[in-house]
Amino acid sequence: MFEKLLEGLTSKVRLMVGRAVISALRHDGAIHRAQLRLLADEIADDVEVMQEYGFSSAPKEGAEAAVIFIGGNRDAGLVVATHDRRYRLALEAGEVALHDDLGQKVHLTRNGIVAESSISVTASAPMVTLVAETKVRVEAPLLECTGQIKDLCDAPSATTVSAMREVFNGHLHSENNVLRGPTSGPNQEM
Repeated sequence: MFEKLLEGLTSKVRLMVGRAVISALRHDGAIHRAQLRLLADEIADDVEVMQEYGFSSAPKEGAEAAVIFIGGNRDAGLVVATHDRRYRLALEAGEVALHDDLGQKVHLTRNGIVAESSISVTASAPMVTLVAETKVRVEAPLLECTGQIKDLCDAPSATTVSAMREVFNGHLHSENNVLRGPTSGPNQEM
C-alpha cells in the first residue's frame, strides 16, 4: 500500500528535471521562449528560457538545454541552462570565454585577455582609457583617427599633431651670415 502511494510521487520526481534539444527559439518580448524535443517524441512548446542577469544569448536550433518542470508537471517547464557542443571552445582549467558560432570570442586565458573577431570590434563610450605599464602596440597597415591626436596630453606644453603641422608648415629659418633675413617656408609641407 505504501509503495502504491509513492508510485505517483516517484514518477513526478523523475519528470522534474530533464535534458532537451532546442528545436526553435522565439525572441519576441522580454523573455525567450523555446520549443524543445524531450523524451522520445515528446515536444514542449513555449518553454521560458531563464538566463543569468546581465547575460543574454540566443541558442541556435540543435543546442542542448537543461530543463526543470515545476512539481513534475511537463506543461510547466523552465530552461535553466543551455549548451552547444558544436561551438564549444577548448579551455585550460580556470579559463573563461564568451563566444559565438561565428568564432568571435573574448577569452580570459592564463596569459591575458584575447578578443577576436573576423568581422569587427567596436567600443563605444564617452571616454575610453587604456592603461599599460610599458607600451600600447597597434599592428595594422593603417591607423586612422577622425579627431585630433595630442601627445603628452597632461603636460602644460601639450599640443596636437595638427597644431604642430601648422607650425612646421609656416615656419621660417633665419639665414646664417646673410643680411636679407629669413628664408621662405619649407619646400615640403607636412
